[in-house]
Amino acid sequence: MTGLLGPEACLQCSAPVEQSSRAVRRLYCSTRCTSRANYLARKAGTGIRPRRPPEERFAALTKDGPLSLVKGVPGACRLWTGAVTTSGYGKFKAEGKTVRAHRFAYQQAHGAIPGGLVIDHLCRVPLCVNAAHLEAVTNRENTLRGTGTSAANARMTHCSKGHPLTFVSDQRRCVPCRQTRTRERAAEKKLREDQEARAASPETLF
Repeated sequence: MTGLLGPEACLQCSAPVEQSSRAVRRLYCSTRCTSRANYLARKAGTGIRPRRPPEERFAALTKDGPLSLVKGVPGACRLWTGAVTTSGYGKFKAEGKTVRAHRFAYQQAHGAIPGGLVIDHLCRVPLCVNAAHLEAVTNRENTLRGTGTSAANARMTHCSKGHPLTFVSDQRRCVPCRQTRTRERAAEKKLREDQEARAASPETLF
């Protein structure tokens, strides 16, 4: 191979194959040679023509994106154009397993993801696979960096009435508000019991 823009020989007929500027490397000069190669592979029991390496297939499913609008995030996004999960993240099949596209991109650039960590998009774009925009963080840190309702709630330090939130049984609670609700429920219960008692009293039957 002489490079992505240079010619190379077709694996079927040895004719020159002009490569485009895309990251996908063409193995055959025409659809006829591709079909012929697939037919011979099936006939020989070796399956379809040789599959491209995961890195090459991955690169073919990305495209240039816009510059990040988040301060401190360098360069432009690299957007995923392949399959997408219901939660809006890219997915990619490598070595027989379906993985998140951004996790695959991070592993290709930085190696294995440390245990207990998740990959955060610094650019806040779920389909971005630019390794420079990805960082391994804890799940809590990832939530705190978000912009959704759960992130806003995680960043709260006081309740809507201004009381400080404290941890109770590993969960954040507003103790004053909780005590107020307990007293109100107790008062409502006593009032209901008194009303039922008066309704059942013999004096109320005549």
